[in-house]
Amino acid sequence: MQQRSVTGDMPDIIFSDFDREFGRFLLRSSGISSPVLLLTGMLMAFELRAGRTVLELSRYAGKTLLLEDEENFTLPETEEWINILSAPEFVPVIAPSYLETESSPLVFIGQNRVMLRRYAALEAVVREALVRRKRFAAERDLVLPEFSGTEIGYQDLAVFAALNSSLLILSGGPGTGKTTVCGRILKELLSRRPEMNIFFAAPTGKAQQRLAGQIMESAAQLPEDSPVRKAMETMPGATLHSFIYNRSWRQKLAFCDLLLLDECSMIPLELFAGVLELLPPHAALILTGDRKQLSSVESGSVYGDMCNFGRVNHLPAEAARLFNGCGGSVKELTAGEDGDFSGFIVELEKNYRAASAPEICRISNILRHAAVGDAAKNAALLAGMDAPDFCTGCQTAETLAAAVRQKLHHVSSCGHAPAELPALCSFPDTEDLAAVFKLMEEFKFICAMNHGTFGTQAVNNIVLEELKLRPEKANSWKPGTILMITRNDRRTGLRNGDMAVVTLERNSDGIPGCRVRFPACPEMHLPVAELPPHECGFAITIHKSQGSGYANVTLLLPDQPVEILSVELLYTGITRAAKRVDLWASEDILQFCLAHKTERLSNLFS
Repeated sequence: MQQRSVTGDMPDIIFSDFDREFGRFLLRSSGISSPVLLLTGMLMAFELRAGRTVLELSRYAGKTLLLEDEENFTLPETEEWINILSAPEFVPVIAPSYLETESSPLVFIGQNRVMLRRYAALEAVVREALVRRKRFAAERDLVLPEFSGTEIGYQDLAVFAALNSSLLILSGGPGTGKTTVCGRILKELLSRRPEMNIFFAAPTGKAQQRLAGQIMESAAQLPEDSPVRKAMETMPGATLHSFIYNRSWRQKLAFCDLLLLDECSMIPLELFAGVLELLPPHAALILTGDRKQLSSVESGSVYGDMCNFGRVNHLPAEAARLFNGCGGSVKELTAGEDGDFSGFIVELEKNYRAASAPEICRISNILRHAAVGDAAKNAALLAGMDAPDFCTGCQTAETLAAAVRQKLHHVSSCGHAPAELPALCSFPDTEDLAAVFKLMEEFKFICAMNHGTFGTQAVNNIVLEELKLRPEKANSWKPGTILMITRNDRRTGLRNGDMAVVTLERNSDGIPGCRVRFPACPEMHLPVAELPPHECGFAITIHKSQGSGYANVTLLLPDQPVEILSVELLYTGITRAAKRVDLWASEDILQFCLAHKTERLSNLFS
């Protein structure tokens, strides 16, 4: 059960049963009945569920909240609150520092902030590992890359930084060339040091498979007999979970010289700390992602914290002078700017997809730089979109089903419509399977939520009904049904987020039966009964869509304001599309999104 708090002029806080139980745990651990301690625990748990690793006391000081006994309690002002929690009798549950005791669940970070001891320790691991790699080569050892053209740009700056430092934080929206840059970096490094042990990883199976494909595409541009090409084609990669929890991968990482991590905005604090602990001290890091995207579902925003704690596209003086000597235009760091990640952050700005999807690129750029104060203006702009690659419409509960059905019968650029999936998946030949896999890349319904009129469950039900794919019983999926794996599975090698499609095929004895095929691994097929946990995947959430891309995206927002709506959520959903976005949302909901930016408090670099 969830109960609503009373918070004056603040947005309402919804305390969950977990929040309240954590507060009670602190009371039991301290042996003291204290409403201040109870609410401190409840707020800490609430912050963690919101993805924030830090409870900033001043954020809630003086506010009135609802206790378990349905009575209102006004929290003390910040200084008094700190004094109460600093009393000796509370040390068993909240210590002055995580280094001073080993058992208290909470610790003070500075004067005004409280954290879980575990997260304070994890942040220390990440901070030490990243700061240790903040080093450029000595001026006499600096090397220049092979520039990509006559105009020196930020892609060249990224290659330069990777060649001359042990840390590169590379950010940029879709179409800005992050993949191209990483391919160039790998080629340059391996041509200089063919013996380098380079690994790559991503937080999800989908993202890791996309990165592997992109590395192979870069390698294919080299001569067939090139040792660099061979090294790239055989480069080992896995998901972060595999690196951390698989003994074989952990042993391999001990010999790593460079780790390339993609989709870093999705990586929570615990996974970041886990993989950095496994790297040898000399190993360099390349961290790529889009700092404007959603942060991880779990607590922490390491990548965003790094990007926000430094000047982008700057270099130390000696490096900037050498770089600028070749005709580039790079900003030079001045004295006093070396205490953060300035000099190690490159943000790509030029979008190379603008010719094929100009409005998607224009709107994405607006959202990347959107100010909360411009919410009404930008919402009106979005609500009025009617371009070949970006169209906005407002669906209602009554019109939604008809709109979804219309989308299913629209023929895509591959020559087929999603409504043809059942026919294509009944005894498919090689050509049919290729068309099915192409269709799965062509379209996707992406929703803000799972539940509600405009959520994934409702949309998937409409699709199943229209295509006559509704199963008679659990897991009796019919041919043509798109599925999404929801849990990593060691036995099959399938990972959370992998997409699949059900087909009707004959076995070696000629007996027909349903199988499940996977676009990422066409030769693999399984009976439905052998699948790990999964769900219908015609519609997925924006969070689940991260690390994926589709030609055409239909983006659905709810018809009522909800807490998860934000600029970052809207931006992430829109940037999943390469060719066309159909945005189904009212102007009021768009304004609500644009007026809310995700706030993730941490203590990583503050």
